[in-house]
Order: sequence, then structure tokens, then C-alpha cells
Amino acid sequence: MTARLLKKGTEVTMLRCFKNLEFSKKILIICLLVSFVPVFLLGIFCYHQVTTLLLNREKDALTETLLQESNNLNVKITDYENAMQYVLWNNNIIQALSNDYNNNADMFLTYRDTIDPLFTNIKLLYTDIINITLYTDITIHPHGSILRPLVEIQDCLWYKAVFQSTRPIWITSMTDQTLALVCRMLDVPAHTVTIVKIDFDYRKAFSSMDTLYEQSYGVLLTDGANIPIYQFYTFPEDQDQNPLVPEQLTESSLFSKYQDDYVIESVAGICHDWKLFLYRPIRIISEPAQIFLPVILLIMLLCLAIVILASSFLSHMIVRPLKKLEENMQLVEQGNYTVSITADSSDEIGNLNKSFTRMVDHINHLINEVLNEKVLQQKYEMQALRAQVNPHFLYNSLSLINSKAILNDQKEISEIALFLSSFYRTALSKEETLVPVRKELENIRSYINIQSIMHSHSFDTNYDIEEEILSCTMPNLLLQPLVENAILHGIDYVAKPERGQLTITGCQMENTLVFRISDNGPGIPLDKLSTLLTADSKGYGVRSVHKRVQLLYGEHYGLQYKSAEEKGTTVTLTVPIKPIQ
Repeated sequence: MTARLLKKGTEVTMLRCFKNLEFSKKILIICLLVSFVPVFLLGIFCYHQVTTLLLNREKDALTETLLQESNNLNVKITDYENAMQYVLWNNNIIQALSNDYNNNADMFLTYRDTIDPLFTNIKLLYTDIINITLYTDITIHPHGSILRPLVEIQDCLWYKAVFQSTRPIWITSMTDQTLALVCRMLDVPAHTVTIVKIDFDYRKAFSSMDTLYEQSYGVLLTDGANIPIYQFYTFPEDQDQNPLVPEQLTESSLFSKYQDDYVIESVAGICHDWKLFLYRPIRIISEPAQIFLPVILLIMLLCLAIVILASSFLSHMIVRPLKKLEENMQLVEQGNYTVSITADSSDEIGNLNKSFTRMVDHINHLINEVLNEKVLQQKYEMQALRAQVNPHFLYNSLSLINSKAILNDQKEISEIALFLSSFYRTALSKEETLVPVRKELENIRSYINIQSIMHSHSFDTNYDIEEEILSCTMPNLLLQPLVENAILHGIDYVAKPERGQLTITGCQMENTLVFRISDNGPGIPLDKLSTLLTADSKGYGVRSVHKRVQLLYGEHYGLQYKSAEEKGTTVTLTVPIKPIQ
């Protein structure tokens, strides 16, 4: 009871002391308490995330490396077993062991012409093989390490196992660094025994495991009885790391113990029952995260410093007489934007009053700007309304020319008038900035027909437009400048008597509309081609088209030029697909 009263009294005293503190110090303490915990937790979280990311990445790398190495081992083991099968079922060897030799000369010829060349070829084919030995009880003279009497291996531990299996048996010893494959030949004469033993280069067979990483890793290969076959590890001397033994990697109790210190991955199924382990110390993997720790601490300190500065600044800004501020705000709410607050001091109250005065002045300025913009907008609308008279006058004039031409049987003049009327009806339209592709193509056809008449039909036009894109929309008057350039700077310079060829294609590619305009003109010089879309080039009014498309849709769209001198020019326009709404 007494302890509870003392605790309550302490809390009351602390609360009273807090209430009596200066308002700026209250803000500082509150801001520090509110910000320090999130910053501290964020720092711990960042460090944990970096460490976890490194560990997960290392686990993925270990798994991938382990699978690659297991595949390599399986390929090697398969090659070794293929070499054994080649010996076991070789007809020449079986025939040599089945012959009845009447003299030593016949045996010598068999060694020289059959067995020695065959084993030499096998060693050349499988370079990891050290020796191939046939142990037999057939009455035949021994021949070096190639043909030996069966009695030499009858005391070996694996001798009886050979008779119990029809498959090759692996003999391994990490201590003696031996790797061999033994199997009994079944197609030899009855009541005889012949065992084939192939010895492989132990270091060469497992050499790939020595270069999985530069340092700080261990690898262990065990057989089905959990007996080590091969082990390799490399740890810096100053880290005091020891290699793991099979029991530490397989027994669950020991594995969980070492799992906190190592990243361990394993894969089974190598050579039927072998198992491969790969492990790296977590301390080595987490070392890069130590680099980020000072940075995280520095950022935490910087955040705290910013909080202290911000809270100090905040305390100076918010200490003010709320009543006076409320009165001025009510005046502004009533629409009186001419209030002017006089600051009597330069303390918190004075600075806040000055800020409020500047805010009211800025509101007045914005109101005046809006009113002026509305006036200018009305002015421009009036000018645009007056400008609408000119297109109508032009259409009426063209209609009159068409009528007169028909009356005087001037078909060509009538066609020009109709094409001009169709072209300028789109070109002078101020209501539509996006038009259907069909309408844009009609406008281009009118323009090309006019140009064809003006050029005495000296060029041909080919259209290849996909039907699906006609219902899409695009900005108007994009194709006309491109066609105009193709005629004026390309087709007009085609050498006679060759006719000019203008090709216009349009198609859909993924989510874009692609238009290509090609001519068979003289092409564009390389020095002009490189600056065609970036500089104000004379005679090629395409830069404005390119910039217009990029302003509407972004830098991924616009124009691309390809040209070869004396072969022509192709310009490609790319815009996004916009279906008709």
C-alpha cells in the first residue's frame, strides 16, 4: 500500500513539473518521445531487413550452387558407370577371357592386340580413370595392373558385396582418398569369376567442389551410410571456424544447434544414395550488414537532430494569442481581404502576425490573377469567334469555285476545289483536337490528290492501312506535314523518267498506332538526319509534330527517321491507341 502511494505521489510530482515547464520545452519533450521510438524501431527494422535479405539471398545462392554441383557430380558418376558398363559388356574382353590359350604367345597377342589398346582408349575417353583391373580365377597369366588373380581381392571388405549385386558398387575412402567402381562380369565362362575394378582420380573427380566460393565455405559428400566421401572447407585463420562433421549435419538436435551459426543446404539422390552438403557461416554472410550499421545510426541521430530543431522552431511559431488571430480570421471569412495586422514585436506573436498578413496579401493577389485570367479568356474567346468567319468565307468561296468549274466543264478545277474544301474543313477545325484515324486519312487523301494534280500526276501513292485502326482516335494534322515533306523533299527530286512512289502504311503494334510514310527520293544526308528532330532544320517542318506528340503522350512516342542516300526516306509516327469514346 505504501509503495503504491509513493508511486502515485511520484507520478503527481512529475506531472506538476511537466505542467510548469516552458511551453517550448513541453513541445520538445513530446516531439522527442513521439519520434524517438519510431526512429529507433525503424533503425532496428532496417538492420534486420538487410541481414535477412543477405541470408535469403545466400540461401538461394547456396541452393543454386548446390544443384549445379550435384548435376555435375551426377554427370561424372554417370560417365564413370558408363565406362564400367563398356568394360563389362565388351565382347572383345569376354572373348579374350573365354579363349583356351595353348601357349604364352597367344596370351601375349591377346594382351597386345585386344586388352591393352581397349583399356588405353577407355582411359583416353575418360580422363579421370587411373587404372582398370580385371581380377579373375581363369587360368591366364597376370598382366601388370590390368589382369590380376582373383585371390588378391578375396580379403577385401567389398568382395562379398560384389556377388550380392548385379549393379556396380562404389568403393570410397576419404582417409585414403580412393574412389573406385567394382562389378562382377556375368558373361564369362561358367564356374569362373571375373571382377572389374576401375580406380578414379579422387582429387580430380571432386575438384569442382574446391572452387564453389573464394573462401568461408564448407562442402561435405556422404554415402548412404552417412560416411564421409569427400570434404573441403576454407575459412580464414582469424575466424576460428571448424568444418562440420556428418553427425552435425544430419542429427536433428545437433543440426538445430549449428543452424543458428551456419546457412546449411543439402541435396540427395547423387549416385543413388549419396548426399551433398554445402554450408557457410552466418557471421561471414552478415558482415556486409555491419557496413550499414553506422549509416543507420547516423541517420537515427540525424533524425533526432531534425526533430529537436523542428520542435524548437514549432514552439516559437505556435505561441500566440489565439483570440486576436480568431478575430482576424473571422474578418477574412466575411470577405474582408484588406485586413492588415501590425506586429508590435519580433517574437513568436509578431512572426505569426506577419505570416498571416502575407497570407492575406497572397490571397488578394491570387484573386486578382483569377479575375484577370477570366477577362483575358473572354477576350480570346471573342477573338476566336471573329476568326471563325474566315474558314466559312473560305468554304463558301471554294463551293462557288466548284460550281463555276462544273458549269464550265472544268473537272480538274472542280476536283481541286472539293479536295481543298475537304482538307481545310479538318485543318481549320478548332473544336476537335482528336479525330478518328478514318477522318485523318480522308484529310491526307485530299491533300495528296491536290499535290498529285499540282505535280501532273507524276507520282503514285500506295495505301496499306489496317481496318482495325480506323475506329481509333489520334491528334489531327499529324500526318499532313510528314506527307508534305515526303513530296517536297523526296518525290520532287526523283530522277526522271522514274516515277515517284509515296507509301503510307498504318497498323497496330501492341498498344500503339504506327504510321510509316516512305518515299523513293534522294534521302537525307547523315549530318541533317541526326539533328532533324532536335534542331530547327530548314525545310523539314517535323520538329513541331514530334514535340506535339511528346507533349501529349510522353517521350516514348513521336517520330523516327530512317534514310539512305539515293534510296529514299521513311518516317515512323508512333502514338498510343485511343478508341473512339
